[in-house]
Amino acid sequence: MIFKEQNPIYIQIAERICDEILQGQYPEGERLPSVREYAIQVEVNVNTLVRSYDWLSQNDIIYNKRGLGYYVCEGAAEHIREARRNEFFQNKLPEMLQTMQQLGITMQDVKRVAGTLCLGFMMAFSSLSFNSCDNPITIAMSQYACAEKKLEAGNLEDAQYYLSIIGRGLDSDLDRKVDSLGMVVEKAIEEAKTKDELPKEITDSI
Repeated sequence: MIFKEQNPIYIQIAERICDEILQGQYPEGERLPSVREYAIQVEVNVNTLVRSYDWLSQNDIIYNKRGLGYYVCEGAAEHIREARRNEFFQNKLPEMLQTMQQLGITMQDVKRVAGTLCLGFMMAFSSLSFNSCDNPITIAMSQYACAEKKLEAGNLEDAQYYLSIIGRGLDSDLDRKVDSLGMVVEKAIEEAKTKDELPKEITDSI
């Protein structure tokens, strides 16, 4: 395990165990590896692991069955989530918002970037039958699907954004679809602009 300098090692190990509980590696009510076993796994001495397990015990994440070892508490996963949510809202979010303000980043910017970053997750739940989320065509198809959904919802700028980041030359059929949808979006934007420029009595009748 690679450790960071800013936090004590025993805390970093405890956080790793929390991550593993959230991922389902150690279900609630199940036994954890022994102190010695986990110490070997993360390549630290046993005393450090004892401190990690003690910290987790004090925070009601694991408990010790005398003579049997440490077990994951019932409700441990939700307890971890709640603690991390509180940490995020109290400490990390204010710092993030301050940084956004300093850099001139808007919530719209965040929404667009988050949409791009989440494409891999969206693909996992979509009906597209591709073998890998790292496949450029897979990513391009998902970006196209996002553009379609944004257009249907009337979010023309978002639709235009997703079309603009699609890789070209990957698939001729996809290129044609992108060009076609791009024309639809541009037409819709022009119509929206025209409507905005018309006198109110005319737009009311449209």
